[in-house]
Amino acid sequence: MIKERTLNFQTVALALGSGAAQVLVAVLYIFTARGMRPDEYGFVVTAIVLGFIGAGFIDFGSTPYWIRELASGRVTLEQLRPGMATKFIIACAVAVLVTLLAAFKDPNFIATGILLLSSTTVIIVLVPLRAARRAHAVGVLMALDRTVAVIAYFALVSFGVELGQALWISIAVGDLLLVIYVIKSEFPQFFRFSFRELHNPWSGAKWYSLNAFGVSASLLDLPLLSLLAGASAAGIYGGVNRWAQPMILAATSFASAAAPFLAAQSDLRGARSQVLRASWMLAIVIALGVGAILAAPRLVIFVLGDAYASSASVLQWLGGATILNAIAQPLLVALMSRQFDRLASIIFTAAVGTQLSIVAVLATTLGAVSAAIGIFVSQSLQVLGSAVCIAVISRRRRI
Repeated sequence: MIKERTLNFQTVALALGSGAAQVLVAVLYIFTARGMRPDEYGFVVTAIVLGFIGAGFIDFGSTPYWIRELASGRVTLEQLRPGMATKFIIACAVAVLVTLLAAFKDPNFIATGILLLSSTTVIIVLVPLRAARRAHAVGVLMALDRTVAVIAYFALVSFGVELGQALWISIAVGDLLLVIYVIKSEFPQFFRFSFRELHNPWSGAKWYSLNAFGVSASLLDLPLLSLLAGASAAGIYGGVNRWAQPMILAATSFASAAAPFLAAQSDLRGARSQVLRASWMLAIVIALGVGAILAAPRLVIFVLGDAYASSASVLQWLGGATILNAIAQPLLVALMSRQFDRLASIIFTAAVGTQLSIVAVLATTLGAVSAAIGIFVSQSLQVLGSAVCIAVISRRRRI
């Protein structure tokens, strides 16, 4: 039996692992951006983001739903295995189709198909660990994934591979090694299935699917910006939008680690003490957001160079969004974990719709800043909507 760690320990471990992973991948993005013009870099990051978006649409809310059901004991891993295998097969088919189309139309978007498959597979194989409340192990694996990616990146560059190609190939290599390790050590039955066992992997996800749709749709801000304002604006935005990920990792780690704890309790009182002991990490996110707002003008030029000077205002808006995210993420996860996924999904999807609408309206006039403003408004709506819902539910003592 593996001893279950406290939520506080798991949150810290996941944050450290995720933080290392985010910093390492941010280094790769920075090196790539410094070696390319903003318009060239815009095409690269758009292709990569589309791969992540595709993985999100294929997942379509099944992963958080599986984690909740496994953590609560309502289903077993053996019962979920056919759905996992089906999702993997679908991802393979879509990835092959996208890659073939890109090879004939625009080779830059081969990255989209490859990363769609690698990201989807990573998401699937980490489900058992997350549901078993082993977030600390997930953090270690994520850090190792990106460490391999960094090694692969500089090895590829040393052999003369173009920077943009080296970026997405190295990310895929890191994902591949993570998947191989988890399957061999934790999930050896993953590829053992019969086609007669396959079934709908999204069955039961319901409102989780709507939430996942919102998550994937939120990533469309960069492709939409590229379409409306050009590749240069996408490059300016893409130069710093990845920086928000390390800033919010403490909130993301807290929410991810807390979800199975909250789902496993009959009511929130059972997990309240552990949640409160781990909530100090949210203060780190707020501090980082404030720091980003203050340091943005000098920091952007120092890291990326004068060509990306206009990214400073983008980073300041993202810093404000980071502060709001420290509040929004835990509130939404609390709703989802307590089976109020319908409310959480409606709030999140409405916020994302507003985000993309702002980009569509303001992109031609404000350029890259429009995408950052969209994220800030989206986070504001998530905080307001989830706080109101939790207040009403708590008064009725239903949560």
